[in-house]
Amino acid sequence: MFRKRGKSSKENLRRRLPVGFAGVLFLFILAGCNLPGASRPPTADVVAIYTQAAQTVAAQLTALAALTTPMPLALPTIETITAIASPTFALTPTGEVSPTPSPTPTPPPTLAAELVFEDDFSTEGKWYTEQNPDFGFQYEDGTYLVYVNLLDGAVWSVREQSFTDVILEVDAGRLSGVKSGYYGLTCRHQGEDDYYALVVGSDGFYGIARMLAGEFEFLEQGLDGSGIIRSGEAGNRLRAECLGESLTLYANGQKLLEVRDDQLSSGDVGLLAGTRKERGIEVWFDNFAIYQP
Repeated sequence: MFRKRGKSSKENLRRRLPVGFAGVLFLFILAGCNLPGASRPPTADVVAIYTQAAQTVAAQLTALAALTTPMPLALPTIETITAIASPTFALTPTGEVSPTPSPTPTPPPTLAAELVFEDDFSTEGKWYTEQNPDFGFQYEDGTYLVYVNLLDGAVWSVREQSFTDVILEVDAGRLSGVKSGYYGLTCRHQGEDDYYALVVGSDGFYGIARMLAGEFEFLEQGLDGSGIIRSGEAGNRLRAECLGESLTLYANGQKLLEVRDDQLSSGDVGLLAGTRKERGIEVWFDNFAIYQP
């Protein structure tokens, strides 16, 4: 079982994943097939899918829990780091990423947005849960834990409520495992074959990726050289803005990257974690929020 990670002390934690769910693992070998998942939340049907070509595991709720009462919210001004003009390296499972110089921070305009959903993970049943040797999703002491033991693969858990323009925020950090993995937010999620991922890693990696027709690629990526992304097991406050053709990633109040892409215009939202050149990472999520501008 996963142990506590999040609001309370995060030391002396260990992971124990059961080796069961052989039936679920067998079903994942059938690429692209939508089959029932092994775990069913009390109020929502669950689908779990493994896509071999894209190295992606999908965990999706087909019913959204009751939303919080919408209330107007003016989002705080966020320090900005000018986006990198173009990537300076190619990402491969065994490739190395060179540090990218960080431009001088500049403040972006303040955005007014409405809070439409928030979750501190203190109540179970709103997100997918599963444990097997390849991946795991579990609530633990007020946080949501995700484990990935795939090589160059990703797993995600989304809420089935479609948005066109949306702003997402979450607290997240690496609990254990390789530093070369990544974690973050996904928007415009249209199934296992089409979505955007805005992620960071404990080694300073950050990137905005697109899965399109089953082909996964980072549109842009970099390596933080100024300490914006907290390394090791320290948590980061992540923010993803998916507005029109603009996709923007923030960490701890500073803008890391912005790209433009017109391939996906709407879809579901949620959480994502993955690996690149090494397998085995466990991350925690807390204080997830959805805003609509």
